[in-house]
Amino acid sequence: MLAGINLDGNRFFYVNPLASDGNHHRKAWFGCACCPSNICRFMASLGNYIYAANDTALYANLYIGNEATFKVGKEDVSLTMTTDYPWQGHSTIRFRSDMNKSLLLRIPDWCKHYTIAVNGEPIMPLVVNGYARISRLWKEGDEVSICMDMPIELVSADPRVKADKGRRAVQRGPLVYCAEQADNTMDIENLVLTDTTRLTTVYDSDLLGGVMTIDGMDQALSTIHLIPYYAWDNRESGKMAVWLHHRLK
Repeated sequence: MLAGINLDGNRFFYVNPLASDGNHHRKAWFGCACCPSNICRFMASLGNYIYAANDTALYANLYIGNEATFKVGKEDVSLTMTTDYPWQGHSTIRFRSDMNKSLLLRIPDWCKHYTIAVNGEPIMPLVVNGYARISRLWKEGDEVSICMDMPIELVSADPRVKADKGRRAVQRGPLVYCAEQADNTMDIENLVLTDTTRLTTVYDSDLLGGVMTIDGMDQALSTIHLIPYYAWDNRESGKMAVWLHHRLK
């Protein structure tokens, strides 16, 4: 959904390709305009997806900064969430009222290592079906924090996808990255990653509305500069690729 709309909010993709020769661009409108209208509908309802509640528990599904007030069972609950997600993996929920219900924190499938603390004290709650359950009497002012490691990872496609054979995608946390020609001097089709390629993150507040970039050096000692996939095609035309060539060493 993020890649389907440009940063100015007025042009749209109907399809989201994982590679481009520079001729695929967002359009202002479509004859069958389901994409723009669905984005408007989704953004207006986004707050409904952050939390879910039943008679016994409150579920935190999405890590988005917010202030919320709702009912959990018959209890009126108010809380605040602060986070720099998805650039960093740390999020904190602060209760602004008491709650005698369980709190369940979603552990995303991409997350392999994380820590959870209540009022600064580390805990190890049971995780069932992707949620860490914390059962206690919550008091106003209590804080629970989750910190999810976000290493840079090279991801391979299903081997049945022949077009991606010998290639890898770069992922950090929930975001997939891509190489765009505007950031790379070498033709991106010639960039080569290895398992020992050293990749580092840099937050650039002046680039594409503020993004965490990934930089490194390819096998031929050419600079690699990657941006989050959702932010591509917001500058001059040029090639783009998510799946980059890969060699073992």
